[in-house]
Order: sequence, then structure tokens, then C-alpha cells
Amino acid sequence: MTTGAPQSASQPESARPPQPQRERMSAVRWAVIVLFGLLFAYDLFGALANLTGVLAVVDAENAVRASVDLDLISPPWALLVVTIVLPVAGFAIAALVGRRHSVATAALVFAAGLAAVAALTASLTALA
Repeated sequence: MTTGAPQSASQPESARPPQPQRERMSAVRWAVIVLFGLLFAYDLFGALANLTGVLAVVDAENAVRASVDLDLISPPWALLVVTIVLPVAGFAIAALVGRRHSVATAALVFAAGLAAVAALTASLTALA
């Protein structure tokens, strides 16, 4: 008669099925992540600098417009916010897509993500 105790407790260690172990990330993978993280951060820094620059230009233009009784203009907030969000989202998406692939494939995914972010940022900056 069985008492309902789990059978695995009475089995020897060699008879138990192996537990899946978490794969540790190699130093090369960490180097790829850090390198592309810095490149995405550079694009983010450019977007933040663009934000402050555009706001300064709009403020100066509004000062001139106010002195000659013209309507004031507003900054292109949507474009400026999107250019700030793009590098963060691009890095996150590339990290999620490349996490289960080889280091070389992950590097290519990060490079494609960086290229897409740079192209979209340049296009949106031209619109702003």
C-alpha cells in the first residue's frame, strides 16, 4: 500500500531526471550587450541634446514673435518624445529577440536594431 509520498524522494540521485540548468552568459555576450548598449545610449544622448536644442530655438523664436505680435509656436513634442523613446525601445526589442540566439546572431540583431533606430531618429529629426 502506498502512502502517497513522492517517489522521487526514495530514488537515488542518479535515477532522477536532470533538472534544466540556466545557461550562464559568456563574457563575449556581455561585451556585445555592453557595446551595443553604449551605442544605443549615444543615440539617446543625441535625442536628449536635440530636445534641449529645439526647445531653446523655439523659445528664442517665440520671443521674437511676441515682440512683433505674431502667434507663438509650440515645440514638436510628439517627435521629440518619440526620438527619446526609440533608442530605449530598440535596445529592449533587440535584447529580447537576440537573447536565445548565438552571440554572432545576437550581435547582428543589435546592429540591425541600431540601424533602424538611427534611420528613424534621423528622419524624425529632419521633421522636427
